[in-house]
Amino acid sequence: MKELNDKDFDQAFKKRMTESYPEFEEESWLKMEKKLRKRDRLVFYRNASIILLFLSFGLGFYLIKSKHKENDQPQIVQKADRILTVTKRREESTNQY
Repeated sequence: MKELNDKDFDQAFKKRMTESYPEFEEESWLKMEKKLRKRDRLVFYRNASIILLFLSFGLGFYLIKSKHKENDQPQIVQKADRILTVTKRREESTNQY
């Protein structure tokens, strides 16, 4: 077999590509479409799971924060009650004089 230099090889390759076209195989296209649909489905499920994961983290964070706010509220009310009782006592003590 004769060895071709790069230029001759390129010319032979171009000649073969322009003279003949590959045969159209319907079955190959159907297989490729099936693979692409499967890939699209996997991408959809991956993206949906990522979104659900972020939403669940956000919801959990919100619920934890709101629970802490509920626990903090009675302390504030208790402090307010203490302040009110202290001021009432002061008023009572000033009214007595």
